[in-house]
Amino acid sequence: MKNYTIGVDLGGTKIAVGIVNKENKLIDKGSVPTFSERGFAPIMKDMGELINSLLNKNNILIEECEYVGIGSPGLTNTETGYMTDNANLHWTNVPMRTELQKYIPLPIHIDNDANVAAWAEYKLGCGKGTKNFVAVTLGTGVGSGVVINNTLYSGSHRAGAELGHMLFEKDGYLCGCGKKGCVEKYCSASAIIFKTKELLATGKYNDSVLALINSDILSARDVIDASKQGDKLALDVFIWYVDNLALFVTSIFNIFDPDVIALGGGVANAGEYLLAPLHEKIKDYLLIENVPYAKVKIAEMGNDAGIFGAALIGK
Repeated sequence: MKNYTIGVDLGGTKIAVGIVNKENKLIDKGSVPTFSERGFAPIMKDMGELINSLLNKNNILIEECEYVGIGSPGLTNTETGYMTDNANLHWTNVPMRTELQKYIPLPIHIDNDANVAAWAEYKLGCGKGTKNFVAVTLGTGVGSGVVINNTLYSGSHRAGAELGHMLFEKDGYLCGCGKKGCVEKYCSASAIIFKTKELLATGKYNDSVLALINSDILSARDVIDASKQGDKLALDVFIWYVDNLALFVTSIFNIFDPDVIALGGGVANAGEYLLAPLHEKIKDYLLIENVPYAKVKIAEMGNDAGIFGAALIGK
């Protein structure tokens, strides 16, 4: 009887693994450091050993497991089981499925980490029961996953749904991808920090509480918290950010017309403090008034979204 699936969230910092049962309950989870500089084979070996360790700890036989799902940054080929490009780990065209099956003799499903996190939110979180759904992660970057007609969408070449790299402004801020003007530079947590430092450098906000924080440790949360206290710099940045996010969300409305857009990541932890002005600003940019648009909600799956999504991608 196949009672379990295994989800792997492979990141640049850690490998997280969880065992999920048929009722979609997390039985147990664990993690080990990635140590990405070691290269492909040792990391896959650690992944396999962590999976086996968790199975042994919980007295679960490999025969009781249906498959392993892996969510990883970068471009994946779900048919061949190859990771075709992973800038975070500096991998190109590596056989993830074949390598992991040296340690775990199960079917292996692989997909982009943002896709699997979106799938978790769609299946178990605030997208449950919808037909068309978009999840956006507002973290260091802007990750995204798109579900169309109950199916994950990634395009003809597995390179679609990269909404964080839609071009937002011609010759705008330089993005980490090497292009200028990407959404990511205007709607991520990093964008809040960047804009704060840019305005501080003008010398017009020397009385801001944010000027007292070491720029190396300044966080988006610091800025949002200061805006709640009425700090002028923080408020200017927050207004700038909400306006950008409203433009981005409205573009998602116009392209996909989903039932729900879920916002996750560190910035979304602001909850209603973010949603209330965002909803008001979106009204300024709607294409057609008096037409139903997607509900914008805060994502519900939290830090385990990657594990759950990976564990569910084979279903």
